[in-house]
Amino acid sequence: MENTIKVNTASMLLTYIALLWWRCRSIGKRQSEIGIWQEFQYELKGQFYLEFSKKKLDQCCDG
Repeated sequence: MENTIKVNTASMLLTYIALLWWRCRSIGKRQSEIGIWQEFQYELKGQFYLEFSKKKLDQCCDG
């Protein structure tokens, strides 16, 4: 498979996954509203980046 096709396919799949995450997060009544760009980035990174999630968990457990 060509690299261009791989990149296009991956970006399309990630877009759908991100939209699904956002919809589920928006519907969740227990979660507060995201008001600023930094909060959105923090939430998104926590959802998709394993290393970020580990750091977030460590901070939570230490505090």
